Amino acid sequence: MTRTSLARLALFPSLLLSLLLSASTARGAPRTTAAPTAGSDAALRQKLARALYPRERWRRAVQAASDDMAAKIAARGTGSFELSPEFKDRLREQYERLMPYEELVGYQARILAGAYSTVELYRLLAFYRSPTGQKSLAFVDALVRDADQQLQIALLQRLPGALANLRPLVRQLDEAGATGTASADPRWE
Repeated sequence: MTRTSLARLALFPSLLLSLLLSASTARGAPRTTAAPTAGSDAALRQKLARALYPRERWRRAVQAASDDMAAKIAARGTGSFELSPEFKDRLREQYERLMPYEELVGYQARILAGAYSTVELYRLLAFYRSPTGQKSLAFVDALVRDADQQLQIALLQRLPGALANLRPLVRQLDEAGATGTASADPRWE
């Protein structure tokens, strides 16, 4: 199958799923004779979620989000306060705590639970671990977007407390450029 025909199939998700199911059956996808347990299904959904959104991709997203936030905070404080050199790294650490990778995997696993049977999950996992599957990860953006939206809601609720933890790393500047603390700055309230 050519690259062009695969791209055309991506436009028709049901056809792509049918192709995946038939191809993995031919290759000897896992066959289960006993009914799978709920625990094994949950573990399988989590493996698939990790294949769809690897930890490294999450790390890049967290780094980008914290870099953006640090730049916005620094711009807002121009002439009023300055950030310590370690602020950017500590903010990234706060983001990692606020948006944990395992929580994202959990959101995705729950979304997958309503969409696929156990056999389909095995076949999808085999596909996404293959070279072709790795290339097709761009097609699962809707799944990632839904989980990211849920995580963003949680982040907005948790961010004020995290920023409050960073107050000691921000120094208030007076008009002469001398430093103090940020606790008197109403923008941090």
